[in-house]
Amino acid sequence: MAELTIIIPTYNHADRLRHTLEHLALQEGIDETEVIVVNDGSIDGTAKYVDHLTYKWLTVVHQENKGRSQARNNGLKRAKSNYVLFLDSDILLCPGYLKELLAAQNKNPGIYFGDLFNIHFDKTERCVSLLRKQKTKDGAKEQLKKLEKVDLLVNMARYFKMWHPEQKVGWPCLTAANFSAPLSILKKAGPFDENFTGWGVEDHEYAFRLNETGAEIYYLDTIYGCHLDKAKEKINIPLLVENLLYFHKKSKYNSEVRAYLEFVSGHDSLQALFRRSMNMPLTDCSEEIYFRPYKHIRAKQVTANGR
Repeated sequence: MAELTIIIPTYNHADRLRHTLEHLALQEGIDETEVIVVNDGSIDGTAKYVDHLTYKWLTVVHQENKGRSQARNNGLKRAKSNYVLFLDSDILLCPGYLKELLAAQNKNPGIYFGDLFNIHFDKTERCVSLLRKQKTKDGAKEQLKKLEKVDLLVNMARYFKMWHPEQKVGWPCLTAANFSAPLSILKKAGPFDENFTGWGVEDHEYAFRLNETGAEIYYLDTIYGCHLDKAKEKINIPLLVENLLYFHKKSKYNSEVRAYLEFVSGHDSLQALFRRSMNMPLTDCSEEIYFRPYKHIRAKQVTANGR
């Protein structure tokens, strides 16, 4: 039985999924790992691409287009290993990622995620070249930092660690882009909520439930992935708001979830979210950091010129 199962949900990401799997193939220990790609009804050639792959560690599951939550749950049903890594289909892992992740899990089982460099898809070839030329995870790190565009929603942990320099961070820092947990903890938390539709929120709601199990959440900034960010079609803002309100109601109007909502809606600062989710004071005297939701959404959408 494999020690680690990697679950990759994908929808119309054939161009990026190829890079994700090719970099997984370079990971030390990949032959002892199970990788489950769940094709969520893609119509861009993803099915043809994955069905022709011959990686012995790869299992492909096809389903109708039901959304990321169901795709992740579909993969999770098939996991039999000690640990699971959820990985988005546009993430390239640095050298040694799996080895260091498993070392951390075996030493102190918990919820772990690495750093993410948000890099526009146009810079894919440069990113790939840096990762392949450098044989160690630190070799390309400084150069990749120059290519990234910081995303406050996925890079929140950098600030939490700056204010509280330990591995343990609050649940709002966790996304489903690249996090790992023991299978036993995932079963305790239950499946991803399939009532969330469209883009966003479902992974933060899951992070909240993982935290409710009592499991610790750790940020491993010594390992990282490169997120090949590509503009989405028009984002349904009313649906996104419905997802946020549903999360708040489902949490029984939890005060930490309220602090998260205040932050992502731009009404309160990251420092305020830190204080509430970490349950500790923050003496940092720097300028308050605010998330700008509409600016963030505009940056994620396809514009008239296709960028």
